[in-house]
Amino acid sequence: MPLMFDFRPLPALVLAMVISGPLAAGDSCQIPDLSGIEPVDMMLAAVVPAGKGGDIPGGRWELVRLGYSTSPLTIPLTGQATGALELEADDPFSGTAGLALAVSITSPVNESIDEAASGPYLASGNQLSFENDCGEATVLGDVVYDIDESGSAPIMTLWGSTSFESTVTITVLLQAEF
Repeated sequence: MPLMFDFRPLPALVLAMVISGPLAAGDSCQIPDLSGIEPVDMMLAAVVPAGKGGDIPGGRWELVRLGYSTSPLTIPLTGQATGALELEADDPFSGTAGLALAVSITSPVNESIDEAASGPYLASGNQLSFENDCGEATVLGDVVYDIDESGSAPIMTLWGSTSFESTVTITVLLQAEF
């Protein structure tokens, strides 16, 4: 299931608090809290992994957009998602991450993705890998990524995928912006 996620960082004042708090050295399985985050509607989009990579700023990033496309059939999906990444950067390409993602598809089928992960991350080229020290692999475990710093705040875009069974197996490509 290809998905696109777009995330935006919280203001600098909050970033400093998150960096020194939830992912302090020695902590494990620190999962971001999704309470208080506004859900975003899933949007049909031409999702093509086109990440260029880039330096990854640390801090808390919250989901601001979730685009999707389906294959082998184009199927309109209805649903919402919330998500957050908390990154403590060791350098521009690695560090420790906490990830929480909740996607609820309500039509044409009822499906959900509820993920929580915590562990090291590593970027190489346009590939970003999250290692989950607290459970199974995640939809966003190995993704193509992009950091866009052209606007007033940087946007991190992650491309991942998952699938679900209907009368056929439907793959959903997700594009998430944080």
